[in-house]
Amino acid sequence: MAGLCGKTVLLLGAGKEQIAAIQAARDLGLRVVAADGTLKAPGLALADRGVNIDIRDVEAVYRVAQSEHADGIFCHAVELPQVVAEVTQRLKLPGLDPDVADRATNKLLRYQCFHANQIPCPRFRLACNLEEAFSHAKQLGFPVVMKPIDNAGARGVRQVAGLDEVEAGFGWALQSSRESMVLIEEFLEGLEISTESIVVDGQIITTGFADRNYDKKQTYAPYFIEDGHTIPTALSAGDQAKVLWVVERAIRALGIDWGVAKGDVILHAEGPKVFEMAARTSGGRFCSDMVPLATGVNILKPLISLALGEKVPLEDFTPRFHRAAAQRFLFPPPGDIVDISGVEEASHLPGVYDVWVSENIKLGGVVSPLTNHGDRVGHVIASGETRQEAVQRAELAIRTIRIETITCAGVCP
Repeated sequence: MAGLCGKTVLLLGAGKEQIAAIQAARDLGLRVVAADGTLKAPGLALADRGVNIDIRDVEAVYRVAQSEHADGIFCHAVELPQVVAEVTQRLKLPGLDPDVADRATNKLLRYQCFHANQIPCPRFRLACNLEEAFSHAKQLGFPVVMKPIDNAGARGVRQVAGLDEVEAGFGWALQSSRESMVLIEEFLEGLEISTESIVVDGQIITTGFADRNYDKKQTYAPYFIEDGHTIPTALSAGDQAKVLWVVERAIRALGIDWGVAKGDVILHAEGPKVFEMAARTSGGRFCSDMVPLATGVNILKPLISLALGEKVPLEDFTPRFHRAAAQRFLFPPPGDIVDISGVEEASHLPGVYDVWVSENIKLGGVVSPLTNHGDRVGHVIASGETRQEAVQRAELAIRTIRIETITCAGVCP
């Protein structure tokens, strides 16, 4: 867009996943200032200016935005909508109302909003101590799910099957929280769906709609470890419509009237229920790679343009084609790494779009036990003309990569 040339955007987060946003901003002709709390974050070197600050510190972000004369602030695949909202409001830049950002980020506030507006969601309770945790879990009925109210990526989330697991589940959630309280919710069975929607001029346009793959649910219980996404969904047109209906109701109830809304919905026997609706873009390469592979729609440039106050044409969100994409993760057994092979071979298989293996996966390294999505060590993204073809290609590539481990001599971290 010609109107963007010469303007400055401040991007919060400069890790591997945020490189896509940095590149999108550069493609728009923007001056890019990237900030990250990690000095060696790879995106810092790719920006016009890289800044090492605590990106959760509102005052630090405000000072950088002010000194760099930022015309807009944006974050991709990081849980920072409250920080962006606070700073953009103070600088009178485009953005969400801070109250809306809080409501869409804090899990307790989100559920309270859903409950007040009759949005289908899991039954829930808040426990401020272990005694309350026992009481609430019994009221909801086992199994229940315990989670922190202020974290993402399944960090601190654990299924609790009975009274003998309540103390462990409560303590596990507290370890991953800055708050001294734990959210307890009913455990629901059903197909889980990820959605990603754009709100432009009062319209809600859902560009991402994918099935979440939990084939390994039993393997990693009591933790919730997702094994990627698949597009298109296997749901019928009728069930898709039901999901979209509840997604739009949730977005409007939260007050998200601008920007992006990332949802997680479970298709329960009673109907679709929303257990997340965040005012941020999805991680896991969903909006930056998976959706574009399957539909040709990439929302990063339009969202950055919105953050700069530009008008965005609705045709930017119209699918250009209908193909398929699948993401699957590597799950080597925990232990000391003694052999790695097949990575290059997998990357050259038909339909394989991307192979990522963590830099920590190397000879002499250690594979730690998985407890959350941040622990995953690699993935494959593949495309195809059909859902079945994309899944087969991704799973073949995963099987081709071999990471051999032996039991740790001591105690694995």
